[in-house]
Amino acid sequence: MSDLLTTTARLGALDEARAVLDALDGGRPLAVVTRIDGDGAGARLFVDAAGVRGSIGAPQVDDDVVTAARAALRDDAYAADSFEIDGTRVLLQVHRAAPRLFVVGAGHISLPLVRIARIAGFAVTVMDDREDFADTRRFDDDVRVLRMNRADPFGDVTPDAGAYVVLVTRAHEHDYECLRDLLRRDATPRYVGMIGSRRRVRAAFGALLADGVPRERVAGVRAPLGLDVGAETPEEIAVSVVAEMIAVRRGAVGRDDAGVPLSSRESVLDRFFPVTP
Repeated sequence: MSDLLTTTARLGALDEARAVLDALDGGRPLAVVTRIDGDGAGARLFVDAAGVRGSIGAPQVDDDVVTAARAALRDDAYAADSFEIDGTRVLLQVHRAAPRLFVVGAGHISLPLVRIARIAGFAVTVMDDREDFADTRRFDDDVRVLRMNRADPFGDVTPDAGAYVVLVTRAHEHDYECLRDLLRRDATPRYVGMIGSRRRVRAAFGALLADGVPRERVAGVRAPLGLDVGAETPEEIAVSVVAEMIAVRRGAVGRDDAGVPLSSRESVLDRFFPVTP
C-alpha cells in the first residue's frame, strides 16, 4: 500500500476543503474517506485519478478503504455512506463536478431545457451561430453562451467522454455536421441527443453511415431524444429530455423497469392490501 500513497500525513478538514475545491475546479471526481470512531477519529484519506493521499490509521484498513473508494468513484450514483471496514467506522463521500451539458441551438426549446437542466444539476453551455440568439441576456448568469462557427461547431469547446450534448438546431444540415464532428472524436460524449422527426433522424443516420461513421457510434445517438411522456410543448419536451439525461447519469438506462411509473412498479395497494374473496 505504501507505494500508492503520495503522502501519509494526517489530513484534516481544511485539507479536505482545499482538495474538494481543486477537484471541482478541475472537473475530476474525488473520494474522501473520514474515520469517525476511535482515537484516530477525523483522519482522512483522499482518492482520485492521481492517486491516494492520507491515511485512516493502519495499512490494512487503508488498503480496504482505497478499494471501497475506487469502487465508489466508478459508481456514478454513489454520493455518501458510512460503514464499518476492518473494525473501523468510516464515512465515504464522493465529490463530483457538475456534469457539463452543451446545448447546440438557442431557439424556443433551449430556453426551458436550459432552465430545467440547471435545476437538475448540469453546468450548461449554450451555442448558436446567430448573434441575436447567442445572447447572454436570454439566459441566466451562470449559463455560458457562445457564438458558434458553423464551419467548426466545437472549435471553442471540448465535449469529453463525460459530457452531454443536445442538438436542437434550426436546420437538419447543422445537426448532421455537429453529429459527424462528435462521432469522429476519439472520445464520444456520454450523451448525444438530437431532436427531429423520424424522417429527419433517418436522413442524418443514413448520411453518417455513408460517411463511414461506425455503426456502433451511430447507435449511441439518442434520436429522437427524450423519454416518451407524450410531450408536445417546448417545456414538456425539455422535461422529457432532461429526464433521459438523468436516467443516463444515474445508470437507469437499460433497466427493465426504467421509465415505468413508480406507482405501477411498486403496486402497493395490490401487494399489501389484496382483494379478499
